[in-house]
Amino acid sequence: MKTHELIGLLASDAALPTQSQWRLPASVLMAGLLSLALVAGVWGLHHDLPGLFQSDSFQLKLLWVLVLMVGSAWVLRRVARPSQRMGQGIYVLVLAFLAMDLAGANAMLQAQPDQRLALMLGRSWWACPLSITVISLPWMGVWMQYLRQMAPTRLALSGAVAGLLSGVTATAFYSLHCTETSFAFFSVWYFAGMALSTLLGAVLGAWFLRW
Repeated sequence: MKTHELIGLLASDAALPTQSQWRLPASVLMAGLLSLALVAGVWGLHHDLPGLFQSDSFQLKLLWVLVLMVGSAWVLRRVARPSQRMGQGIYVLVLAFLAMDLAGANAMLQAQPDQRLALMLGRSWWACPLSITVISLPWMGVWMQYLRQMAPTRLALSGAVAGLLSGVTATAFYSLHCTETSFAFFSVWYFAGMALSTLLGAVLGAWFLRW
């Protein structure tokens, strides 16, 4: 075989997608379908989805969740590699959480004093964090497997970021069920669900990502 023919053969092989290249997109798709099935089958979708999508509170909440997704994915990509700092994604996360905290505090200040506790607790404060944590489990598997294919050296931190991204993504799916509309509720109980998944991710990362 001539040299130029060998080069052409290698180039053509390199252009073909390998099984590993398709693994992450396929896992993301499967986790998304499973999360949607969980929300629809266990919790049930919101009774008025068209109205939900048109509400200002849902649109702002979804924008907040999308910003958190971008920030946590940004950080995850960096901590998945050795000797990399978390980068500017951490500032995106801090600013996004701070913005929701301020919106929640403003909602509390504008409410009557005797209505503030009910505004923060809503009707599902006890179920929201646990639900988000449960829905985050398929995503936890996706991102832990992704980290296993990389080379993280800070295992608990990497797992925690994977847990945060999982919790944020789970929040987006849980929003298709949630009937709460108060930013005060989101700033406390959505955050609690993300915090639980982050803690779970840190524990799993320290164990599952060992070399």
